[in-house]
Amino acid sequence: MSSQSQGARSVALPRAGVSLHSQRRTRLIARSFYFILACLGAVVMIIPLYWLIVTAFKDSGSVFAVPPILIPNPWLFSNIDSAGEFRPRSTEVS
Repeated sequence: MSSQSQGARSVALPRAGVSLHSQRRTRLIARSFYFILACLGAVVMIIPLYWLIVTAFKDSGSVFAVPPILIPNPWLFSNIDSAGEFRPRSTEVS
């Protein structure tokens, strides 16, 4: 039986003229870069969701405040209750 049929793992051989330590370091740097890039992408995608949820609990004056208020004080849960009562104007043309 050959070693391939017994389920042996193939091992990447080092490139000519490049040490194995150098290849591992390069691979670690590349993986770290992609991990940091993925974390930054996650933060960029979570910020609008956070802003949407927090704005729902602010009063109307706090929504447009400059500089923006990141944590509402006080939290207005009445905004969530009144959202079910909101009826948009009809856009039908008579």
